[in-house]
Amino acid sequence: MPDVLINSLSAASALFIIPFVLFTLLAFFRKGKAAFQWSSDLTQSGRINTILMIVNGLIAPTLMLVLGPLQRLLAEESVWHLDPVAWQAMPYWMVVIIGVLLADLTDYWVHRAMHTRVLWSAHVIHHSDPSVNHTTAMRMHIIELIIMAGSFMTVAT
Repeated sequence: MPDVLINSLSAASALFIIPFVLFTLLAFFRKGKAAFQWSSDLTQSGRINTILMIVNGLIAPTLMLVLGPLQRLLAEESVWHLDPVAWQAMPYWMVVIIGVLLADLTDYWVHRAMHTRVLWSAHVIHHSDPSVNHTTAMRMHIIELIIMAGSFMTVAT
């Protein structure tokens, strides 16, 4: 199996399967067996969201073929570029805090942009879930995934 596919599956596990298990256990401890009596809407929603996550996860490695050269171009042109020596000079905890803040800020502004007239048609899929649950976060159109990956790639450069 190619490394990119393995990395995508690992990310899917970390972002979907692990939280699913944790939230399910939490619900079980709080509600008992009633936590497993899901409505047909919730079951259908989870099924569709999981399928979208898998399809997007399979397409994601292909995106790296496009986004990889974009990242190299941005690095060569010194767009949003901080010298690696500067990062290495910072304490690890500061790099983590800056990374989390930049990722959150990027996610916020990309999400705001998705609510504009131009991008809404791709983002409406995320808001069309009739039974909002933790899998709704993975309910994305491939265009939204490309925009998000490109924006995070730009910030990470």
